[in-house]
Amino acid sequence: MADNFNVLVVDDEDLLRENLALLLSSLNATQVFKAANAYEALEVLQKYPIDLVLLDVNMPGLSGLDLLKLIRKENASPPVVLMTGYPSLDLTVEALRGGASDFLIKPFTSQQLYETVERFKQKREIETKEEYQELLRLLKQKTKEQTLLFTVSDRLTSCTSLSQLYQEIVSLSVEFTNAEEAVFYITDLEKKRLLPEAWEGFSSPPPPLGLEEDNPVSKSLRESLPYLIPAQGKEKALLVSPFTIKGENLGVL
Repeated sequence: MADNFNVLVVDDEDLLRENLALLLSSLNATQVFKAANAYEALEVLQKYPIDLVLLDVNMPGLSGLDLLKLIRKENASPPVVLMTGYPSLDLTVEALRGGASDFLIKPFTSQQLYETVERFKQKREIETKEEYQELLRLLKQKTKEQTLLFTVSDRLTSCTSLSQLYQEIVSLSVEFTNAEEAVFYITDLEKKRLLPEAWEGFSSPPPPLGLEEDNPVSKSLRESLPYLIPAQGKEKALLVSPFTIKGENLGVL
């Protein structure tokens, strides 16, 4: 990848810390940061986007396990590989509970060091690709939504009469939902009815509906809520949505 993989080496032994930094610097696209104790390490973590921490367990002052706990308190904390020359079951359990990602047992070879770092580099690349794919998916979805809104707006604003507008609403609903039938009802408050104004897929005009009737269309308008009734047996799925302008229900689709 083009971006550097930032590794923080935390060890109180000067010679070991410098040797590790020298070895890691030879890896492609790897930038190394160094810290002699937990306090220096915390400063580096606050200033730079660290991708991996190589952390010595036995250090004066705050130990590696103490620092591990502090690192893990941060939401976006990097993986931590503990380095120790005295492995034990108790240490392993405590480290794993504290959030350690792996161990390097001293003395370890340069090959073991390289393999460990490369494994975490590959893991970051995979995660970065997944994040990129998710962002790309969201962008495509947003573009599709914007295109849809533009298409709907363009077609509706080109209507020159209410009857044409209602018919265009029905046509758009059929087009975008792949519905077999669609009808747009307008509200007749005087007679407390819903009157079919435009439709598609019906062999004859749909019947009027009473505003107080117990059916999904009337209930949707009364409650100002859409209804989705899944298909059951031979019954087709039904999607009902009130048509509202400036808070007033003018009809239902």
